[in-house]
Amino acid sequence: MSDNIAALWLKEQRTTRNLSFREMARQMGTGITHTTLSDAERGVATPETWKQIAEHFKTPAITVLQWSGFLEAIPTKDQLIEQIDNDLNRMSPDGRKVAAGLIRSLLESQ
Repeated sequence: MSDNIAALWLKEQRTTRNLSFREMARQMGTGITHTTLSDAERGVATPETWKQIAEHFKTPAITVLQWSGFLEAIPTKDQLIEQIDNDLNRMSPDGRKVAAGLIRSLLESQ
């Protein structure tokens, strides 16, 4: 079993509904085979497969693609601030001045 969050989520969706891979494939009706679903549950699937699975379970595809590792999750503002704060705390005073200058430069270029 993979540690892929999408694979774990898929297993939960299937087992809580008491579905075999074959039954789930039949219910989906998208042409995805039971073998493809088994592979996905092991974390081996294409982005298109994950999109179809997400649609079937009425879950945003972008979420499932992030869970599967095909899309990088966009950090929240609070997560970014925490990371920047940690980075700044590890820098020397001169490094912090350079970082501040870079941030101002980025803002002026927009």
